[in-house]
Amino acid sequence: MGSAPSKRSFHGRGRAPPGRTDEGRSTKRRGTGQEGFSQARRPDSPAAIREILASYNDAQLSRVTQYYAPRLQRVMLELVAEVSSSLAGKTIFEEEHKRVQEHVALGQKGEAVKFLLSMLVENGARVGRAFWAVLLTAVSPNPELQAIFKEIQEQGPALPFVATWSNLVKVLPDYRTVITEAQRKHKEKVRVEMERLEAEQVAETGVGGGLLIGQAPKDYPELVTISSMLEETTAAHEQLAWSSMVEGGDEAEERRLWGHFAKRPMEPLDATHELFGTGFTDSLWDGLTVLGGAPGMGKTTALRRLLAQWATSQAETGPEAFYPQFQFAFYFDLGRLTEQQCSLHSLASRAYPHLSRLLPYLWQFPDGLLLVFDGLERLRGWPEGATGSNMLEPKDEVPVPALLWALCQGRLVAGCTLLVCGHHAALRPFQKTGVQLWVEAAGLGEASRRAYAEGLPPCRGVAAPVALERAQGQSEYLRGLCHEPAYCWLVCCSPLDPSEGPLPRTTTQLLATYLQGVLREQEQAPGGPQGLVSRLGEMALEGLARKNAHFREEDFRRHGLEASALGRGLVRRAGSGPEPAYTFLQPPVQEFLAALAQYLAGEARNLLELLHLAHGNDDGRYQGYLRFLLGLSSRSSSQPLEGLLPPLPHRAVCDTILWLEGLVQSEAKKREITRRRLLSVAHYLHEARNRRLALMLARSISRMHMGSEKPQPGIRLSPPDCAALAYVFRHCESIDTFSFDHCYIQAQGIRHLLPAFLNCKRIR
Repeated sequence: MGSAPSKRSFHGRGRAPPGRTDEGRSTKRRGTGQEGFSQARRPDSPAAIREILASYNDAQLSRVTQYYAPRLQRVMLELVAEVSSSLAGKTIFEEEHKRVQEHVALGQKGEAVKFLLSMLVENGARVGRAFWAVLLTAVSPNPELQAIFKEIQEQGPALPFVATWSNLVKVLPDYRTVITEAQRKHKEKVRVEMERLEAEQVAETGVGGGLLIGQAPKDYPELVTISSMLEETTAAHEQLAWSSMVEGGDEAEERRLWGHFAKRPMEPLDATHELFGTGFTDSLWDGLTVLGGAPGMGKTTALRRLLAQWATSQAETGPEAFYPQFQFAFYFDLGRLTEQQCSLHSLASRAYPHLSRLLPYLWQFPDGLLLVFDGLERLRGWPEGATGSNMLEPKDEVPVPALLWALCQGRLVAGCTLLVCGHHAALRPFQKTGVQLWVEAAGLGEASRRAYAEGLPPCRGVAAPVALERAQGQSEYLRGLCHEPAYCWLVCCSPLDPSEGPLPRTTTQLLATYLQGVLREQEQAPGGPQGLVSRLGEMALEGLARKNAHFREEDFRRHGLEASALGRGLVRRAGSGPEPAYTFLQPPVQEFLAALAQYLAGEARNLLELLHLAHGNDDGRYQGYLRFLLGLSSRSSSQPLEGLLPPLPHRAVCDTILWLEGLVQSEAKKREITRRRLLSVAHYLHEARNRRLALMLARSISRMHMGSEKPQPGIRLSPPDCAALAYVFRHCESIDTFSFDHCYIQAQGIRHLLPAFLNCKRIR
């Protein structure tokens, strides 16, 4: 992010990755506030004070340390040599200790104190806790230090609150009452809002994974840590792997030094306590966490559950506390913002009017604020509007993209924590700014799938969990596909019956099977199923072109449709209000209808032109749409719709195959095909079920390098990625080498690749 100085630092920039340390996690468990203190101890004993400090999480202890910073600087003039000696070799390096000694020897105690305290900021919570432990053991009659200890003992669990808001006492004498009541009202408002959004989705679609409140960590979509820089691609499979933290070093010791928050690429991340840095490091001021993922992977679900759990958590300390460093959390759906220009103050005031009086004070103390921005890909004017370099004030009105960019760069309310969520392509600009943590929504694990399915309605009398288990048990491809919540939903809600025919082997076949079940219930629609699909598909394509997933009633009327007259299974109402919006039940449904409508348009539509247009776009909006266009060229994919829709025009099918053949020939002539291009073309061929073209591509490649000698360029291959690659290479005997160095592949993906491995000489 930006280079503006931190309001919370003693000196300099932080070096250590921000986060909760192992020590911080353990101390958090040890104390729960004053009620946990031993009655046998004297209340003013070092042990009692130590227990109070241990009950604070990293962020709270950081806040307390900053609160006492001016007084600690005076105390340290007397104790700097003693404290430095105690920390040397344990939490600070010997070289740094020697530098402190040199300053003291030259009579520059002020410089020594400044430097030592900067080490406290730069080296994380572990050093911060060690610093307070040394002060408690110091033999000093310093009255300032004794007064600090007395205040800690008297305030107990309330001290972090005082440390955060005491500066308001001059302008808001009753700040304790005002802030406490505002927090209570605000948490209730957030809780009600998150529950309302969940209830609306359940009521409108029958889809729900249980109540938001009290969710266990397994009920969050699976989140994994990835690089803070994504490879410049929009494909969901192109996550960039981190380099190893230590080359040839002791990983356990490195993690101990840098903290639990330092994670390897693709390592699972617990949303309940690992999404945000929690204290001490100076780089925490630019706390930007980015949550990316393909459409339908559960990003919004994760955000809502996160905020609901924060809103219902009452504990300020101890293991039950849920991100207590955030005094106020704000949620903004970027796709629903209609303002051309606005200020952060007006944005927050409209969303949370109960805070209007308090907002001017909150902007002054931003380190207790969490700002969540969802749906970045639907923000109008992004990313071209992400410009500006001037510092902004909360009441300055600018275009919304420029406002968000200023927040992310620390040019507006520097010190707050940001969580920005969006599709991969929309997140590209953040490669050029500081990101504290980049997280990927990796979908649903096995246990989460079962919990998710329990909230879905039955299909043709078959309970969703039963349908899920049956499909996953008989199709390895569907099992891999179900890690994406959108496709898990489609598998559960599609009329899949192995006794009536083979199960889907591509996403196109799955969507055709799902639409078959929906159209059977909508045969009385105006214009019949064909008219319904044509009109709805044209509107869906307009939405993709405009990067819009929400539609107003006038959009439906413009295409000869009435949103309220459509049956279940296609669109749902999104939100409430005088001007309701609608969205397709799942992103793949919008993409599939958009593709199918182009075939139904017949001679009036130039498919070759549409294919060139979609393939030439690199921001990801047409990715699924293009795969479905190609997939429908296979009769096995369109077969479920026969009898409900007319046969797809032979000319359109031939044009599609001709275009795909030209693409394969173009790639085959290249001396080397990039991994991104290879995966994209492999998915196209897999959807089109065209073995002739797959063999043509495979024979042009002697070595398939999906990995790299260096860890950084490695990519993640999901089971569907592996299935697509296997389709291309399983019938080819010319492959010399498969290289997967530093790739992330699950066991299920390897099972998909086994037939291709049999024809390969070397595998790395």
